[in-house]
Amino acid sequence: MRNLLTKYNWKLPLVCLLLFLSLIGGMYFYYVNDVRDAASKPQITLGNTVGPENVGELAQGRSVSQTFQYALDELDGIRLYFVNFNRENEGSLSVSLYRTTKNSWNLIQSWSFDTSTVDGNMSSDFMLDKPLTSAEGSYEIVVDGVDGKGGSCVSIQLSDSDMYREGHATVNGKTTVCDLAFGVYGKNTFLYTWYFTVFGAMLVFFVLLCAAALLKTKLHRVFVIAGLGVGLLYIAVFPPYSSPDEYSHIATSYANANTLLGNRAADRDGYPYIRETDLTMDSQEIQPDLATYEKVWTHIGEKPDSIAKTTYDSQRLDISFFAHLPQSLGVAAAWLLGLNGVAALYVGRLFMLFFYLACGYFAIRIMPFAKTLMFLVYLSPIALYNAASFSYDGVVLSVCFLMTACYLSLIYSRQRVTWADILLLIALAVLSAPIKVVYLLIALLGFLVPMKKFRRKISYFIMNIGSIAGGLAGILIQRASSITGMASSGYGGGQGAGYTLWKILGDIPGFLELCVNTLVTQGKDLFSGMVGQVFHWADIEISWVVSGVFVLLLIVSVFTSAQEEAHMTMKVRLISLVICLGVIGGILVTFTLSWTPLSLDYIDGIQGRYFLPILPLFLLLFQNRFLPLKERPDHVLVLGLFAVQYFTALDVFTTIISR
Repeated sequence: MRNLLTKYNWKLPLVCLLLFLSLIGGMYFYYVNDVRDAASKPQITLGNTVGPENVGELAQGRSVSQTFQYALDELDGIRLYFVNFNRENEGSLSVSLYRTTKNSWNLIQSWSFDTSTVDGNMSSDFMLDKPLTSAEGSYEIVVDGVDGKGGSCVSIQLSDSDMYREGHATVNGKTTVCDLAFGVYGKNTFLYTWYFTVFGAMLVFFVLLCAAALLKTKLHRVFVIAGLGVGLLYIAVFPPYSSPDEYSHIATSYANANTLLGNRAADRDGYPYIRETDLTMDSQEIQPDLATYEKVWTHIGEKPDSIAKTTYDSQRLDISFFAHLPQSLGVAAAWLLGLNGVAALYVGRLFMLFFYLACGYFAIRIMPFAKTLMFLVYLSPIALYNAASFSYDGVVLSVCFLMTACYLSLIYSRQRVTWADILLLIALAVLSAPIKVVYLLIALLGFLVPMKKFRRKISYFIMNIGSIAGGLAGILIQRASSITGMASSGYGGGQGAGYTLWKILGDIPGFLELCVNTLVTQGKDLFSGMVGQVFHWADIEISWVVSGVFVLLLIVSVFTSAQEEAHMTMKVRLISLVICLGVIGGILVTFTLSWTPLSLDYIDGIQGRYFLPILPLFLLLFQNRFLPLKERPDHVLVLGLFAVQYFTALDVFTTIISR
């Protein structure tokens, strides 16, 4: 305690207190301005999309109905979608809402609807005079034709297909293939519980981080606390399917889970076998909204509605099994435990997060210097966005960061290179190279490991040649046909004739001009997509203030501390620069061949996240040892990162619930 009362140590407790108050203030601010309104106003909380078909004219004596299951606390009304066949209609309808059980059919309220008010294709709301509380249960909407005559009656639109699996529609007592297009108004009071549970729990994690900082806990141990807290936060605010191409990664994980359980992975066309309960969420959640959260809330704790076998609606990727191994293990475990489809998605994401954090723990532990920099990059917004999902980018980032740390450790701090080190690096290269080819260049760091650290010179060549040759072999075995096709097809991203490898090599100045134009026209988007100012796939943009603070933290982490003995030497910097330029060049060439039509003057399809695997190496190029900090505030940077991620998640959460 006496140490904490010294003049210097007052600074850290003060920082902890100020940041803690800012987190509480931010939580209250977003609650007052966003969460309270979203939770208290009646909104469409359940429903179906509108399709091209309808139930036909609702003349006198015709009746249609739709059953549905409701899981929220309050029900305020219903919405139906009408079509008038571009004519003036007459007659009236009776719209009724019933609450149903096995043995009863209780009328909640009926409305008389004048069909002459229907103008074109339109929706009409039927609100309850008194909202129904404790509303969880089964319901049925019944619409009866009262006095309309054929040729002058409206109709109700159907959905595209049987998209709402928890209910069914009937026309004159006969079940239809499609459901009615309908909506249910309710209040999303579950948001109160979700919001205060998730963000309140993060305050507990922050207190733990403050305690670790005051006790001067080593960074690799602090990483576990911070990583688990921020990772769970990202899993909570980003629903399944909201990360880049996650539906394809989920499909591949389903197929691999079948393989792990000894089942047939997919049908002849590559569509994985799944349970019907695994269809509860689908690719419609790419850009999540409040209804997505409602779906997660109502289904995650349920028993599976059906475990009958069916097929997923997306084909698996032709990629290395290792690319989705953690996610697949999670799905397989969820299936064995009999969890429903929504829960299985979250278990798969948790397994991916645990793998990512395990790699991060060892990477930070063995880093000879710049541990804080690696800490910040590992828990950066876009890195976690992918690591807390089914995307294989989480595996790629884990391996690339770990390889970087391993090589730097061998170069600077380890006295001897063991066979365990050699086999680990070869394995990482062999397993990861077929996933993302260009990052194999990181293995060039191995040639910087002093030969005297190897017991035999042959071991030096085995490690370096083995890593590169093994990685190339894996690429040739698994990706040769796709790479060859990409280099020679001139695909152009489906937007017209594209580039071939020979065209690029035949006009190097033209290609360089294309690269420069890309940096000029797309540079801002690439930067914002790398530091987490924009989550492009989910269509979410956060405040530049928050992402600007993160960039500032990265800059401070680059400065060396007077206590650090090792630092980047000029030779290592030069090779690191070559690696970074090679990776950047490889990315530019790849997307020129695969996504860019000849009609564009820039390279299309590149995203900032593709540069993340080399971000630690790139930042270390600017490591400053001539102006070292007397003592770098590592724990303050960690606490600052947690605050950045907290406000990032608040921005993401409130953006989603406002849709």
